[in-house]
Amino acid sequence: MREHPGSYFLRMYKTTVKERNDLKVGGKTSNASRNIPIPAVLSDFLLLRKAYIESRVSFPFQAENGETFTCVDDLPIACRANKFWDRSDISDLSAAGRKLLREDIKMSQADMGGINYLIEQEVGTEEDLGEREPTTYLFRRNMATHLYTLGFQLTQIQYYMGHMLEATPLERRDFVDEALLYEMWCLLQAHPLNRRQTDKVVLTGSRATMENRYHVSISVPFSAAGDSYRMRIDGREWNDPVTLHLDGTASCNVVLHIDQYDKRPGTEINVTKAIHASYDSKR
Repeated sequence: MREHPGSYFLRMYKTTVKERNDLKVGGKTSNASRNIPIPAVLSDFLLLRKAYIESRVSFPFQAENGETFTCVDDLPIACRANKFWDRSDISDLSAAGRKLLREDIKMSQADMGGINYLIEQEVGTEEDLGEREPTTYLFRRNMATHLYTLGFQLTQIQYYMGHMLEATPLERRDFVDEALLYEMWCLLQAHPLNRRQTDKVVLTGSRATMENRYHVSISVPFSAAGDSYRMRIDGREWNDPVTLHLDGTASCNVVLHIDQYDKRPGTEINVTKAIHASYDSKR
């Protein structure tokens, strides 16, 4: 953004042809073309990716398919593996999404089947999002939920998701105004993914409490040999990973006591309430 250096948005004006990775103007709806503010963690990643590709590729660059690219900005944002010139299509993104859900999040086959059934039931109804893949269906709904939790107004959510703008005097072309984009950008920064900086705590007493924080660094001043410290770490989610790094110690003994108790939530949970609870420190 020119008026707000360090803040970025993606300008969407082209999508891919169905079942191919060839570009076409617009998308499946007239609302596809829009400017979407992106969180700092994504813009930082894209800038690092551009720098990496420029260190590996000499421009102008001729790809295996014969196409010539004059600079790194001509390459697609989403490529196939290390083929920087080969643009991903919807099947590639859906496959990556299925891998994320099945292998990383460990979603069961029954849950995936249930989502497929729900999609089929909503075809032709007012709830029909036009999605045919569980991954895109879930990710779009999840994104809309996060936007709402972050404090986006209904009009902003409609614009961001590519829906029709309803019950507002604003039109889509009004969102070329950087003030409107920057307002959304500021809200996005409250997402936990953007809390990349390490929280540093110097332990001076006997107790330090850090809630809803990730990547916490605690500096403990050992005054004499044989000093003993106890730390209690509680996970907010079932099977949350905990990594402990000890730096700068000549000799240290660590004893871990893990309480095995099952407090997994039931199938039915209030997702909105849970997300709001995780964001309550953003303001």
